[in-house]
Amino acid sequence: MPRLGENTNWSGVFREITLTTIATTISIVLTFGTAHFIEARQKKADGRQTAMMVIHDMENSIKTFRDMAKEEEKFRDMIQGVMQHKEEIDSLDYETAWKIFIHISTVTDEQKLYNLDESSERVFLSSQDSWKNIDNAAFIDVVQEFYTYRHEVYDYMNASIQWKKPVSNNVLYQHQLNHEDGSSDIYQLLKETLPTKEVLYYLNYSNGRQTQLNQFADQIQHFSDVCKFNMGITDEELEEYVKSTKRTGRDV
Repeated sequence: MPRLGENTNWSGVFREITLTTIATTISIVLTFGTAHFIEARQKKADGRQTAMMVIHDMENSIKTFRDMAKEEEKFRDMIQGVMQHKEEIDSLDYETAWKIFIHISTVTDEQKLYNLDESSERVFLSSQDSWKNIDNAAFIDVVQEFYTYRHEVYDYMNASIQWKKPVSNNVLYQHQLNHEDGSSDIYQLLKETLPTKEVLYYLNYSNGRQTQLNQFADQIQHFSDVCKFNMGITDEELEEYVKSTKRTGRDV
């Protein structure tokens, strides 16, 4: 600031005050403007990370249903082959015989046979900040539709008789009771369970279950494609996100 006195050049004073005021204003604007810009950019980055987390959750669900469809076909062919050669059951590989039995039996007392991993869903739905950071209503609508659809699918699979395993865990329990040491004769188990009406019914619906599993995957693939388009996220970017989360040890 200029010093004031009798010989003060007032025009110069006003000029210097004006320049000082302008400089101060610019400094304030730059300081707060830069902070706002950095904050906005960080929010956008956080929103993009959350979006990729959700899309990756979709991709995992797609893979789960595709893998289940492949397993359905694999064991259908395997069981049909065994049933066509019942007299050769004893010659089956021990591990293969157990895998077949596990495929057709519940082996646990859980009420839900098909369990859903909801970890990513809970993170997304429980945080309003996630929605604000994404700032894309179309994306959020599709995500909510996906989560609703996925729950409906799992509820249907757990409730439908066509998806129910035909051999209860009590069959194995009763079989083991007949052995003093509690052991299991897997070959005898297969001979007793494979010809039952329940197993035949389950096997007859195998093609239908495989078709439905692929349809579930197709629908979720549609959700994923729409979300990636809405957010401008490429497959390469999503792949890099997955790699980075694995490198840092964080949950994907």
